[in-house]
Amino acid sequence: MENLNVVIDISEKDKLLLIKLIGSVDHHTAREAREKIDSSIKRGRIKTVILDLGEVEFMDSSGLGLILGRYARVCDLGGKFILKGISDEIMKIIRLAGIEKFIPIEKNGGNNNEKKSEKQLQA
Repeated sequence: MENLNVVIDISEKDKLLLIKLIGSVDHHTAREAREKIDSSIKRGRIKTVILDLGEVEFMDSSGLGLILGRYARVCDLGGKFILKGISDEIMKIIRLAGIEKFIPIEKNGGNNNEKKSEKQLQA
């Protein structure tokens, strides 16, 4: 059963996993998001994970833990982890935690390879 406070939309094509979170990422919703994301990472040989936070309205320390844990898991598997679509409010939290120093953040659409990969997912 999906928690009503967060929607977790996961698309996968080839070696790209695009995860879009919508709503609130907090101690009530982070576990469900973590389980779904980890399950998707385990299923395939994912090389790139893009976590889209563009529609996240609220995030607490559980959300930071979600990001850091998935980043570590993807890096352990030799993959690339990217954040995208971060609002100014959520970016303040990301900066306070220092996450932007080691996790790439896609701004204004990202590079051409990532754009192509996302378009492939939508096809």
